Amino acid sequence: MTKAQVAQFGDVVGARDTRARPSNVQICMRSETQEKAAHAALLDTAWSVSPRVEDTAPDTVVLDLEGLASLLGTKEQIAQELARRVAAIGLAARVAGR
Repeated sequence: MTKAQVAQFGDVVGARDTRARPSNVQICMRSETQEKAAHAALLDTAWSVSPRVEDTAPDTVVLDLEGLASLLGTKEQIAQELARRVAAIGLAARVAGR
């Protein structure tokens, strides 16, 4: 959302009247328990691909894929498989490599 859109809808976010809320805005309450469970599931999924996983942030993990080609294919194939496994548990994945 742009700064202008945030300013335009700033008062609407707190509004209880759903008629005043734009149809494309969804308000969700945070759940620390659900966030921790999602992070644990993300870590489990990462470990299912590589034994070398770095827990860098609540929504980010880094995997070392070195030496896994003989077991799982190319780095691109491993990345696709990781994305598939993450999607299978209901999370969104952005897989990047260097």
